[in-house]
Amino acid sequence: MGLDMFLTKIVYVGAQYSHNNISGDIEVYKTKASGEKVRLDHGIKKLAELKYAAMYWRKANQIHNWFVVNVQDGVDNGTSHEVSADQLKDLLSLCIDVRNVLDKYKQDTEDEIKFNLGNITPEDKIILDLLPPVRGFFFGNYDINSWYYNDIVDTIEYLESEDLDSDNFDVYWEYISSW
Repeated sequence: MGLDMFLTKIVYVGAQYSHNNISGDIEVYKTKASGEKVRLDHGIKKLAELKYAAMYWRKANQIHNWFVVNVQDGVDNGTSHEVSADQLKDLLSLCIDVRNVLDKYKQDTEDEIKFNLGNITPEDKIILDLLPPVRGFFFGNYDINSWYYNDIVDTIEYLESEDLDSDNFDVYWEYISSW
């Protein structure tokens, strides 16, 4: 048990409408336990959208809280919520700021990354307070530690790999969590 978080990328295809001029081939098969292959798709002309498992977090409560506050209007109800590219750009910018602050205070040891936040500047504390660890039912660790830092870095790496600046109206994301 614990906080599981999923970001899904959805690309509208609309191949069922001839005016979209979608072409290509698609064949998707799954092998049953018996060894029999079963075709799952119905051809390209019925393809409405593609869904990709874009990002998965486990107990990244600071990221979850950001989605609750900035996407879900403060309601943490475990339902799916549409996320815009602009919202993901905001999250990316914040994660970069937080990582940059933490890098100033980072102490690498043999076993883990630690942070000496005892003498943090007021300006740096304000940035860290924008993405705080939060408590919740099986939400994981509540400290700024290597888990927190690695979740920030993983989020940056994924979001930087996406083209969030394009005006591609055919792409959107959904966020959902469970615990």
